[in-house]
Amino acid sequence: MTLRWRVVLITVAALLGCSANPRRKYTLEAAPLFLFERSHTPTPCEQSHQTGARLVAHSSNRPAHNVQRTDKVDLSRAELPVLRMHLESSMFEVYGDTADNYSVQLCAEAGAASESDAKALLEEIKLTRDDKMLLLSTPKYVQERPSTAFVQVQAPKETPITLNGDYAAMRVIGMQAPVKVSTTHARITLIDTTGDVDAKASEFGVIDFSGDRGHVHLESASEINLNLTGQKFDGSLDAKAGQPVRVLLPPGFSSGFEATVRHKSDFACRADICDRVSLHKRDGKFVFIFGSGDPSLHFTSLDGPVVVDSRDRLTTIKGPQ
Repeated sequence: MTLRWRVVLITVAALLGCSANPRRKYTLEAAPLFLFERSHTPTPCEQSHQTGARLVAHSSNRPAHNVQRTDKVDLSRAELPVLRMHLESSMFEVYGDTADNYSVQLCAEAGAASESDAKALLEEIKLTRDDKMLLLSTPKYVQERPSTAFVQVQAPKETPITLNGDYAAMRVIGMQAPVKVSTTHARITLIDTTGDVDAKASEFGVIDFSGDRGHVHLESASEINLNLTGQKFDGSLDAKAGQPVRVLLPPGFSSGFEATVRHKSDFACRADICDRVSLHKRDGKFVFIFGSGDPSLHFTSLDGPVVVDSRDRLTTIKGPQ
């Protein structure tokens, strides 16, 4: 499994096992830039260009037999006017494209004690189309017989997207139409989406968003990481998380925002606009305000910090990449 896919899956045990001080230090860190990389994420199946089932060498932490299969299908806009899917125990990635058609690829992976059992398990991973909806079928996850599905789609960028998932990591990149996504126990990443966005990640789910426009509503049970790429955000953004909301701003950022936290010490600001942030108290909570008039951006942490950093400061600290 690639590094980025390890990142998108949430390690719940690690989060719950942290002591108070290390956890507090973690929540006050700046959002790491690699979360917002736009580049294609390789799947395990890309180790080989073949299609069809194939046996893969296993390591000590894998079952004795591990097999993979790659399925590919092309669809027209008429066949799928809206990209609508339900996902379970899987990883999904969609890129907006200028083409009029869809290119869909499924990488299926399964392991078991015997080759025949692994192949039988692999056959249970299927991507089908029911009327105007894509359906992904996966077997129930069992530690001794693990299976994973990686779905990657090149879609017309004007296509509306609706994704619902359980234990399903999602990446949506370069789409211009409305995006509505939800998942549990996993990560949602939204990069350069310019339409209306509604994203919800529950049960330890995390959301990453990078962009400069749209009408965006984000809700996470755990954390939200924001990379605002323009000096002004064109539209509105409402980000609410159970734990930290981390924000990266470019130098000279001008859009007004409100940051709401339970305790005064839960707001950390290390950007060039920090000396122009004012503090107010509202309904028993602390509200930090930047800009005049009605703010278009709202950052709310229910039980953690809101952290605002300058992206150039972060780059300077880490040095050239």
